[in-house]
Amino acid sequence: MNTSYECPSCGHETVFYVKTKTEFKSYDDLIGAVCIICGYTLTDENIKRYVRDIAIKCLQERLKKTGF
Repeated sequence: MNTSYECPSCGHETVFYVKTKTEFKSYDDLIGAVCIICGYTLTDENIKRYVRDIAIKCLQERLKKTGF
């Protein structure tokens, strides 16, 4: 499943700039990342909401495949 992230502030499907890491190993690595469009800084709550939304979407797709 392909996913994209929209900035919670400007809504742009965007890339976030992270000063210290070049690879993300956990969602904690994204906390403090900055939107390159509007400068919004990602918070823990933003990332938790995004992960929850992905999980719900994945579950819905799987349930559709099973006919549930």
